[in-house]
Amino acid sequence: MAINLDTIQYVSTADRQLVEHFLNTQPHHNHDRILEEAEYKGIFNRNIDHFVDENDWQLISTPNYPISKSLFFWLARFLSGACDPDDRLRVQVMANTNQKRLADIHTHFGGNASPEFIYNQALDRVGPSALNPNNWGEAIDISAAVYTDYHTFQKRPLDDVIRDAVVNKTLPAEIFIPPSDLIRWGQEAKRQLNIASQDGSIPEDTLDRYGAILKRHLDDFADIATYRAPINPELRDGNELADFLGVYRFASTFVERETNANVFTAAIWDAMKNFSEQGVGYVEMRLALPEIAQATAAYPGVPPDIAVNTLVNDIYSRAAEAIQNANKKLIAEGLDPVDLRLIAQISRRASRKPDNLLQAKAIVLFLENHPEHAHWIVGIDGGSAEVNEPPQLYKEHFKIIQEYNHTVPSGQQLGITWHQGEDFTDTNIFGALLRLRDVVEMGASRIGHALAAGIDPLLYALKPFTMPIDEYIRFLDDEMTQNYATPVPPCVEGALPNPKEEKERVITLKDAGFRWVAGHYPGGAELEQFVTAVRERQKFFLTMINKRGIPIELNPTSNMQIVTGSFDNHPLPFFLNEGARITINTDDAGIFATSSTKELNIAQRIGGLDQTALDAIVDEGFRSSFAVSVRGESLEHLRD
Repeated sequence: MAINLDTIQYVSTADRQLVEHFLNTQPHHNHDRILEEAEYKGIFNRNIDHFVDENDWQLISTPNYPISKSLFFWLARFLSGACDPDDRLRVQVMANTNQKRLADIHTHFGGNASPEFIYNQALDRVGPSALNPNNWGEAIDISAAVYTDYHTFQKRPLDDVIRDAVVNKTLPAEIFIPPSDLIRWGQEAKRQLNIASQDGSIPEDTLDRYGAILKRHLDDFADIATYRAPINPELRDGNELADFLGVYRFASTFVERETNANVFTAAIWDAMKNFSEQGVGYVEMRLALPEIAQATAAYPGVPPDIAVNTLVNDIYSRAAEAIQNANKKLIAEGLDPVDLRLIAQISRRASRKPDNLLQAKAIVLFLENHPEHAHWIVGIDGGSAEVNEPPQLYKEHFKIIQEYNHTVPSGQQLGITWHQGEDFTDTNIFGALLRLRDVVEMGASRIGHALAAGIDPLLYALKPFTMPIDEYIRFLDDEMTQNYATPVPPCVEGALPNPKEEKERVITLKDAGFRWVAGHYPGGAELEQFVTAVRERQKFFLTMINKRGIPIELNPTSNMQIVTGSFDNHPLPFFLNEGARITINTDDAGIFATSSTKELNIAQRIGGLDQTALDAIVDEGFRSSFAVSVRGESLEHLRD
């Protein structure tokens, strides 16, 4: 006899309708039978605790009525009444996409870790009150002036870096609590809770109180370990990426910059369990390559190149092992494994060219010496700050990867993706578009963000800008050679309307020692012409990448927080209208408090996507992966 959803406690009418919709969209599922088996096994009455029993799943999923373990996990939670809004959203996306698995091809190791994971690491490892530093290698001193401030690029204590990143931006000054205080208070609360838990005479309400205190400190910690840019546009000062990188530096302190095997293994497990529970089957995660300072600290007295090579070997060998062990653990817990691959991320800092050149060479040397690990490392990327980092500075890095690719089989080759067009406060919109074209001409396989290619020009009206004088000369050359239909209204101070005459004027300024030009974007009577000119040049770039089949990696929440200021300003609709290949990803799920399903839901809303269009974007994530597009693998087994 079929189970009536109306008889299930704690499930709202809207939720029942959603489950009916979900089950009815699964062509191979007899939904009455699934419900009967689930009721028989007591799933609706059980306290679901993020663990799925293998036997339960096997009774529900059969060759005739297959259902993935991760999808079963969320459905069980959902029907049990133990779901929260995020759970509901996951089932909604699963139903609407008619897909069992998702792909996330733009995410970062350091920014993906959950606030809970980082907090527990901090309690165990930070300061003289660290609870269990020996288990993780050693204690961390966050009061030392060794943490990069991405506003000044100076080394400062972590409390100061976070304060500058969040105070009066994401948090009012009067409620900001320095990380060191939150960690110290949490250590004391957890120490008291541990003592009380071992004392059988302590009343239950006392234990609850200690637990509530610890939870409050965790919530406060999450406020500074996640990034939310100001909603009020008047509070946005153009430094949102620098603020975000400060928060990222905080999170990565406990994850990405670690060389301890226990930390690394635990962080990989935290990431992969979260992906599996979200129904994500394929991931390409950026893992930062070590810098010289980190490598020589790990191997004192060793020459920098050998130290970097050795640490790259240690980190990436350990990563491959941790991924495999995490998948064994996922299967043992009845969850779907995750095909997690790594993208080696170089430190994009022109002032650190010796670092990032060694990084590019080190990852190639590692793969040449250890081809057995090539499966896990599928690409390279340039991350961190984009300002004052034009892609032409990295031609040699691209060449190193391309020469490696010419010497190995396709199954070991590396794709090249590049963060570009996200933050261009050191140039104007036209310079940003030139840089995007440079990335394409240099041989990128994908582009991360590329917001400059689609952002609404109206957002820039009347705003000031500066631009490197050499880049302005390039812009003038481009204007004279491309024969655009709509000329750009003069917007540099003192600019002449004729590009040839303007170039002569600017060369004279350069010869006199000027290195920058300044100006304002047009407004008033010239605004319409400016908007048309920008759109024409954006379409020129999109046509270029469409012809070459280069996808754009979008991350809606990240894009909104750092650049657009609202989802209404997101360029996704423009990109789709121009036929661009688009993937939807999380960027930094832990720092932005998001998930793949949340991002797809946002994309569906801002893009006005029907089910067919949403399915196509999900499919594009797999198709654009380096496993498929560079190495020719098939990932269909992840989606059956």
